[in-house]
Amino acid sequence: MTKRILHVVTNVSHYADPHEPTGLWLSELTHAYDIFEAKGYEQRIVSPQGGPSPLEPRALKWPLIDASAKAWLNDPARMALLSQTARPDEIDPAQFDAIYFTGGHAVMWDFPDDTGLQELARAIWERGGIVSSVCHGYCGLLNIKLRNGTALVAGKRVTGFAWSEEVVADVARKVPYNAEKEMKRRDARYQKGDSAVYALFCGRWTLDYWTKSLLGQSHCEENRRYVAGSIDKGSIGDENETDFRCYTCARCYDHGCLSNRQEPARRRCRSGAMPGGRG
Repeated sequence: MTKRILHVVTNVSHYADPHEPTGLWLSELTHAYDIFEAKGYEQRIVSPQGGPSPLEPRALKWPLIDASAKAWLNDPARMALLSQTARPDEIDPAQFDAIYFTGGHAVMWDFPDDTGLQELARAIWERGGIVSSVCHGYCGLLNIKLRNGTALVAGKRVTGFAWSEEVVADVARKVPYNAEKEMKRRDARYQKGDSAVYALFCGRWTLDYWTKSLLGQSHCEENRRYVAGSIDKGSIGDENETDFRCYTCARCYDHGCLSNRQEPARRRCRSGAMPGGRG
């Protein structure tokens, strides 16, 4: 049976100040969508309100934009998918094998308290499906509770955009809360790697620290095989907790740099630069 993936995107177009735009970090959708499409998976895009999903302007400029995002911007059919997203009440969670929360600072406003998204994620999880997120997308997991009343994130290892990164990005005063701190308040076991690319797996639970990690881009062939094959089997990895780190820099996204699961040694990428950048 064909696997079905549900992507979650934002409807928010700005920070608290309407003159400061934000939105979906486009590549955090396109990388995953392209990979799953190549595998023949069926996919839909949902947002809290349905309809258009605005785009984060910074993600559309060099050096942060890449080939995948550019291809979408130049494809009217692709962009139509983002102008006609479904509402949660139009989605039957029983039809989906995985839900994937995309990022961008905008999701900090509309993901956490949307009951429709919470219902979808809970239903997919409790049916044995996969729950995943990238970067700020983990804000969508903050308030999901299982039928027994416990928080979905409680006791689980969690990663996502760190508070230190908000400070470095000079937006700490603009965001509505400290997502890392909020995760810890819900008894999630938050952690981050020492590189910009970091992912965590435990059975049907996978979270990425940044857009360039496993579900975000899978720019390494090993990553690509691992993700697609795991979805085929109905799980990411196995029930053992696994770290995945890929040390890359902003200039080697398309170079196919090598990577290793299992705590690899720090290395230089093919462009000769050390890890850096952010999405």
